[in-house]
Amino acid sequence: RRGPDGQIIGMIGVGQDITDLRAAKETADRTADELARLIEMANAPIFGVDQHCQVTEWNQKMSRISGVSRKEVIGTRIRDWLFDDNDKKTIETVLREALHGKETANFELRVQSRDSFGNPAGSVVLLLSATARLDQTGQITGVVSIGQDITEHKSLEERKMRFMAVVSHELRSPIHGICGLSDTLALSESNPARQRKLKMITNCSTRLLDLVSNIMDISSMRTKTLKLNTEPCNVTQVMEETVHMLDHATDKQGRPVKRPTVQLINDLESANLPIIEADTHRCTQVFYNLIMNALKFTQKGEVRITGNFNSHCGEVEIHVSDTGIGISKSHLERVFEPFEQEDDSEARTFEGIGLGLSISREVVQRHGGRIRV
Repeated sequence: RRGPDGQIIGMIGVGQDITDLRAAKETADRTADELARLIEMANAPIFGVDQHCQVTEWNQKMSRISGVSRKEVIGTRIRDWLFDDNDKKTIETVLREALHGKETANFELRVQSRDSFGNPAGSVVLLLSATARLDQTGQITGVVSIGQDITEHKSLEERKMRFMAVVSHELRSPIHGICGLSDTLALSESNPARQRKLKMITNCSTRLLDLVSNIMDISSMRTKTLKLNTEPCNVTQVMEETVHMLDHATDKQGRPVKRPTVQLINDLESANLPIIEADTHRCTQVFYNLIMNALKFTQKGEVRITGNFNSHCGEVEIHVSDTGIGISKSHLERVFEPFEQEDDSEARTFEGIGLGLSISREVVQRHGGRIRV
């Protein structure tokens, strides 16, 4: 403060009461510290990445199950700690979608592990969910994943699948023989009654052979021994051939798979989808399973196939929709498990042993994609 002559004669102080602001900041800091401790001490594996897929969170549980310390992994790329290329494709797809605000539930990753001496010790299998991480302004700054260690469960499942593969392989040759022999005998049999019985043997053994083949497929996929024969694949053409086949398909009683009250509509041609690198045979298998499943549970209305090309992430998306009975929310994941169906009661209306959707999911995941209801 200055007097009339310009000399300093005092001081004026101007301020504001920031008691509430300071208290709010201290509360926010305590909450942040508590959340950080919760993440660090949680009895579940949790890790986070930023927008460049570099690790920003790695809690104690992740360190214990992987043998890799937080200090080693923070600031490195998450893909550098994954077990193989399939896991790297999976995490790239999940993180890309999460960074665009899409939450992803129930995906598996195999993370490299070390023993107590720091030597490579294979991998641990994690079942995870990913969600976007937001800052105070609501902007996405990264992705946080939380899950559980299912390594032991997967080990038991892989042993079961290997056993099934061995048994199926041993069954395949004699069933082939039964199919061929009964078919030959039926062609040379002049007695109509005996010929009908021989054809029944052929039909039953053919169905059993299909079952064995499906079990071998799911076993090889689950044990990572299935090799994809990738080549330039025209998805639109493959779908057109599959739709034509199912339009004229019949079940084991000789009844059309597509009911007269159902329309099978293929709108892929108008989508102008690009040629992709994929296993054409396996893509046909996936399309067949999905459309067959839709037709089986649709009494009237339509089954419609649509698609689009997502240029942002370079992915082709195929959608199969129907006006059928639908699936309850509690069974959305269950229907993709081997030998599982939504209705598993003895009096269920529809046939099948529950391998079609499981095989479809494995094939799609092996291509680096995802399938969901």
